[in-house]
Amino acid sequence: MLESCTDLRKLIVAVVELLRLWWCCDTKQPVTIVTRAPKRGYPPLLYASRARADAADSCYVDGSARDGTRCGVGLYYADGHTLNRAAAVDVAAAAGASNVAEVAAIFAALAAHPRRRPLRLFSDSATALRCVAAARARGAAADLPLAAPGPGLARAAAALLALRGAETTLAKVAAHADVEGNRVADALAEIGAERRDDVLDVPAAFYGARAGRARLATAALQLRYLLRHA
Repeated sequence: MLESCTDLRKLIVAVVELLRLWWCCDTKQPVTIVTRAPKRGYPPLLYASRARADAADSCYVDGSARDGTRCGVGLYYADGHTLNRAAAVDVAAAAGASNVAEVAAIFAALAAHPRRRPLRLFSDSATALRCVAAARARGAAADLPLAAPGPGLARAAAALLALRGAETTLAKVAAHADVEGNRVADALAEIGAERRDDVLDVPAAFYGARAGRARLATAALQLRYLLRHA
């Protein structure tokens, strides 16, 4: 009975917080998105905020696409970290599948990282970062050059950014520049593309053209996110 009361209290708190977000349309936690890689020879952490965050809060993400249908995502923090992940993404459209996988990796990291801990997320895809930035700035009005479910995932990532309870930095890291974190994330994405036991949960509504269904799916994702990180 006590456990049921606790779950009900968490649900009420999550719903109230979600309604407050919708009404206020504002998040007080700073979010920085940098879409240009640092100059050669400069470490990507120079793009991190001045707020100090330990290595456990730095995540490299990457996406991999094979034959336009087999896609994977890789998340890498540090060796042995519990949030490291190699997962598959069910993407049926061949066109732009690589960029969809990159956006999916950003979404997966935002969904998994503790909500009230700072996050420094690094991706080698400027397109994915620009799409998330556009979705955050313009919402459903953003014209995103992605195959389904890419636009839905970009808007879902933006929706999770609005719920973050700590400072967040998404930054571009140079591809093929021998950055260890990026290299490991790329390898994990390749592994993820071959996996069948861990598939990223992408709501079916994100594949459709109807914006209303995608908005409902995003709202459901936000509620699950708040409950998970309560």
